[in-house]
Amino acid sequence: MLVGAACVALAVAAVWFLVWEGDFRAALGITLMVIAALLALTGSNFLSRSGSAGERAMMGLPPENEDPDSGSALAPVGVFLFVALPLFVAGGFLYGTG
Repeated sequence: MLVGAACVALAVAAVWFLVWEGDFRAALGITLMVIAALLALTGSNFLSRSGSAGERAMMGLPPENEDPDSGSALAPVGVFLFVALPLFVAGGFLYGTG
């Protein structure tokens, strides 16, 4: 997740840099912090459970949060501690330096 988020942040910061001609380092820092905030708020459930939300709603079933664990490698707390927090710290460092 860290590598994927870093790649997405690099791509978004590159587009930001090319379109608005700003500071690449600051754009990368802000992008990393936004991705970290989105990961922290969704708690890793958003990506794994959103695929079948429409079908379950069509059948009148509640969300999958009550179902057994989906087998994800990190619990929501782990995603916050080991993915979102390091991304946020790195983004803050990149944005704040210089």
